[in-house]
Amino acid sequence: MKRTLIIAGAAIALLSVPALAALDIISVERAIAIAEKSTKGQVVEIDLDTRRNGQLVYEVDIAKSNALREIELDARSGKVIHQSSSRLETMKMRYWDKGAFAVLGKAKPLSEIVAEVELATGGKVIDVDFEHEDGQSRYEFEISTNAGIASFYVDPRTGKRLAFVIDD
Repeated sequence: MKRTLIIAGAAIALLSVPALAALDIISVERAIAIAEKSTKGQVVEIDLDTRRNGQLVYEVDIAKSNALREIELDARSGKVIHQSSSRLETMKMRYWDKGAFAVLGKAKPLSEIVAEVELATGGKVIDVDFEHEDGQSRYEFEISTNAGIASFYVDPRTGKRLAFVIDD
């Protein structure tokens, strides 16, 4: 199934591996390393997005000292272009997702897990979300493969695969 690149408003969707390569952007793994170095925190989530002016950015959520920060990186250069604290998300993780920060404190570095997921799937990670519900935690990776878009679920502590789903 052939996928095409669609950039509409503030979203990027249906990226195939060749379309992703054509964007000439830094890898998710590199963006994570830049975000971790600039904040000395741990990346929790990362999304490729577009700003209103059409600039491609990585939106990155980082856990540090039981608080969340948000940064935006230019997806082409890796330059940090915006930073802010995320009080609402911090409150949510502290009070509704109890134990989330404890899991993140024991989690394997996300950059290592990204490399392992790409090796295992043969695809490119385009999005990572951290989920913590009912005492269970997982990373959800959205991956662009030659077969299409897939979701790959991983235990954040061990990096072991929990599930792999091809999206239609």
